[in-house]
Amino acid sequence: MKKFILVLAIAFAAINGTVFAQGTEASSDEYYSIKNLITTDLFENSSVIKEKSASLSTAQKVSLYDDTKKMPWLAFGLNTVVGFGIGSFVNGDKVGGRNQLVGEILGYSFLGLGYGLEIAAGIRAANYVSDSINSGSSSYTNIDTTSEILMATGVGLMVGGGIALTAYHIYGIVRAFTFTANYNEELQKSLGITSNQVTVVPVLDFKNQNYGFAGVIQL
Repeated sequence: MKKFILVLAIAFAAINGTVFAQGTEASSDEYYSIKNLITTDLFENSSVIKEKSASLSTAQKVSLYDDTKKMPWLAFGLNTVVGFGIGSFVNGDKVGGRNQLVGEILGYSFLGLGYGLEIAAGIRAANYVSDSINSGSSSYTNIDTTSEILMATGVGLMVGGGIALTAYHIYGIVRAFTFTANYNEELQKSLGITSNQVTVVPVLDFKNQNYGFAGVIQL
């Protein structure tokens, strides 16, 4: 029965143009040491990871990749609903999180400042008209130049803030996917595998009425 399961697994691998690659198993301490380097900072520790992962077997590399690869969905959801780069920070993307955070803070700041200037301009214009009426001036319907400048500046800031807010919010949504793709690609390179090498095949155990999946590597 075991031979049949092995043959079946190899058959699935052959269909996908892959074969099982054998290798010497590294110690668990070495495995978790590399995993710690990955979770700490993959990009900064990339060269060290490449050197250390040479001692890993193929199965360990696939397992380590599955354990440490990133998915975009949580970052996508948080960046979409909450914003401020929260999803990127949760996903370990400090650069993307910081960019969205600063961009959206600036956007909201411009909106708030623009709105404040509009209020100030309105109050000033109302006071100007009131003073004109009280003084008996016939030109009280005209708004003074300062109020006009405040209004124009307020509108400009609000438009600019809205554009910045929208742009950086979209940036955060897209960044969730681009960062994940770049991270996983770098992870594969650091571990010495490529995307077309990793294939998952089903393995059936008829004796125990169980099934599972095994990672195979294309040579």
